[in-house]
Amino acid sequence: MFGYWPMGGWMWIWVLLFGGFCWWGWGWFRPRRYRHYNYRNDPYEIARERLARGEITAQEYDEIVKKLGSS
Repeated sequence: MFGYWPMGGWMWIWVLLFGGFCWWGWGWFRPRRYRHYNYRNDPYEIARERLARGEITAQEYDEIVKKLGSS
């Protein structure tokens, strides 16, 4: 297909499979992956919502933000 390929004329299939696996792997295992920090799991957003509902005071909110910033 593209001249000489070490694994035969269908080498592009293996290239696409390997590339797709790498793309998936980086999306799943990259550092600080998005699914850990989405809107529902964002600790800052949870603290803001609790502050808005009156479950915590402004001082407690500031303490939470300081702790999250130092970790």
